[in-house]
Amino acid sequence: MSGSAPQMNIFGFQDTDIPLAPPFAVILCNIFTVFLAKGPLKWKMPLFPPETTTLKKRLVVASVFAAAIAYQFYLCKVSLHSTGSGIAFTPVEGITRSGPYAYSRNPLYLQFFVEIIPLMAYISNSRWVFFWHFPVMLLYLTMVVVPAEEAFLLKHHASTYTDYYNTVPRWF
Repeated sequence: MSGSAPQMNIFGFQDTDIPLAPPFAVILCNIFTVFLAKGPLKWKMPLFPPETTTLKKRLVVASVFAAAIAYQFYLCKVSLHSTGSGIAFTPVEGITRSGPYAYSRNPLYLQFFVEIIPLMAYISNSRWVFFWHFPVMLLYLTMVVVPAEEAFLLKHHASTYTDYYNTVPRWF
């Protein structure tokens, strides 16, 4: 890749840098396990009593929640584009310190824990989502993905990333 910016890749593709399943596959896996738990397995761990809310009402609230998620994703995308980088395995031109990245080194992963997993639990009316998805994804991201990404950024943007690493927290 002479003359071009370094690029992170997912496992199974070309020069693997990051041991990360494609994000879409992770989301599909999460959705599948919610339906598996609620359908064939019939695990009953509702968040709300039956008389409190209906799926129709939950979908209305979930739409507002989804709009907030889309806006946060947009802010991350704009911040990354300000340095010539992008989301999801595009060339990494530099380290951004604007937008959500001014407060967390991993705002998209943080968004997954703070917004997407709770949204899945809300729509499915299941505490099971918290008991299963939250710890599994936290361990996967904290022990596998984030350290690999940090090593990649340190290798390709040492001085800039070291300063960023020392001044901005990983999560909060």
